[in-house]
Amino acid sequence: MDTRHLFVFRIGEQQLALPLGDVERVARAVEVQALPGAPAGILGAINFQGRIVPVMSLRNWLGLAPRAMDLRDWLIIARLRERLVALPADDVTGVRQSDARDVTSAQSVSPGLDAIAGVLRRDDGLTVICNLAGLLSPVEQQSLDEIVPESGDARGEL
Repeated sequence: MDTRHLFVFRIGEQQLALPLGDVERVARAVEVQALPGAPAGILGAINFQGRIVPVMSLRNWLGLAPRAMDLRDWLIIARLRERLVALPADDVTGVRQSDARDVTSAQSVSPGLDAIAGVLRRDDGLTVICNLAGLLSPVEQQSLDEIVPESGDARGEL
């Protein structure tokens, strides 16, 4: 049986997932430093183990109203192409093993959904599986690269 391991979390009422291999670490929220000139959806950056890591809001992508981060929130440190990004989440469910038969590809739902890898059907509802590489346009990616280079080595504290 073909299965996948997914890291499941929640933003608002929406249940989302990332392929487990994309997730580096999960930590409680910390203060985020603003990044002037950052693309829409980039809240700022954090110093994570000596690396400057941009913080991306999935709330914006989901069409949810922005809200200030709370210290009870979580930051999911994930790999986006050649860089790490931090994704604020309201709650973390954890790792789930899913059967490939329960996953519908994004192209089957609606062609052109680059930021969605698929949709998982579960007894407790639907879970959107994110494709982080599809979240930023090439122009947004270039803008982010100019502000925070991919190496992201911190030269002091934020």
